[in-house]
Amino acid sequence: MARKSPQRRRYRDGERLTGAGLLYVLIGMLMGAAALKHDAAVTLLLLGGMMAALGVSALIAGRTVRGVRVTREAPDRVWQGQTVHMSYFLANEHRWFSCMGLSIRDLPQPQLDMAGGYCAHLEPRSQFRSGARFVARTRGRVTLDGVELRTGFPFSLVTAWRRVIEPTDLVVWPARGMLKAELLRRGAAEISAASPSLLTGGQDEFFGLREFRQDDNPRLIHWRRSAGRTQPLIREMARPLPDALMLVIDTLTTDAAGAATRERLLRLAATLIDRAMTRGYQVALALASDDGVRTLAPAAGRAAMRDLLDALAELGENTTHPLARTLAALRRDWLGRSQVVVLSPQAGAIGRNDAAALRAASGHLTVIAGADRLAEVFEDDPALGEIL
Repeated sequence: MARKSPQRRRYRDGERLTGAGLLYVLIGMLMGAAALKHDAAVTLLLLGGMMAALGVSALIAGRTVRGVRVTREAPDRVWQGQTVHMSYFLANEHRWFSCMGLSIRDLPQPQLDMAGGYCAHLEPRSQFRSGARFVARTRGRVTLDGVELRTGFPFSLVTAWRRVIEPTDLVVWPARGMLKAELLRRGAAEISAASPSLLTGGQDEFFGLREFRQDDNPRLIHWRRSAGRTQPLIREMARPLPDALMLVIDTLTTDAAGAATRERLLRLAATLIDRAMTRGYQVALALASDDGVRTLAPAAGRAAMRDLLDALAELGENTTHPLARTLAALRRDWLGRSQVVVLSPQAGAIGRNDAAALRAASGHLTVIAGADRLAEVFEDDPALGEIL
């Protein structure tokens, strides 16, 4: 769920006339002027009733929004361009007073396209869950400032609103696209390292023999070696070492075209991370911003995937660090069993000597440099055309 900032929840209340309310007041003023001119007591009495109705509308609308407690439930990480559903929970804290015509939405954010929720009737001491959705237009960290609850009940002459100021952080990962070419050579189980890992208990490779334990699978008993022994021996199996993918991203840009290509490369990197993690790879990452070069060691699992995609989402501008500096930060022990993929917005960004050194140190090297080469292997999701 979305992370709340340490700030305390604050409230801002307000009321204003609607368009119908302004017209209502204008008609009342004209009626009052006519009544004073012609000394029409009945018209003045009617005018008083109209103003009383306006006051009652403001009173009921204000009491409605001030008596409803609102909480938001939203994910803390989303994909760019993905329709994300979230929930608002409304609780009527009035003992005898029903709340009606409640509209709820998040305070506007330029990075998000949002659709709010609605509750027609909320009985006293009851709760209601209202669904809503949003689409993130850009990657990065977004702060949801708060929620606005409003109503025009009963006459839609006055709108009362309450803003619940409770900042919440939301990280938007780069959008996933479609690969036109297979950049991951094969699945991790098919090209595992020749030596078994130290993680025993798998069903993939023979690790050794040991004495049988009560909770072991009898099918793993080695009957030939167990002959003549009081305690059977079983085959200890091991899981193979997972393959590793090393993503090296050249983030240096000098013009708008290069910046646009870099954003597409980040979406390609997010797609590769998602696919590699699904296949059981360990994934490492190296990239630079004006703050310096950042590297993430090879790792697998949900936490590692979150850290990798967070690094892509929060990447800032890079106007100082060339690709050579990022390559110099790579550790050779990471490269030995890794498939290395170098992404660069500039064709020819990696020199021949650097490419030869990477190819010699790693298991396999793939270089995608320039917009033309990128278009050969990657395509943005057509459904996200208006967003991207």
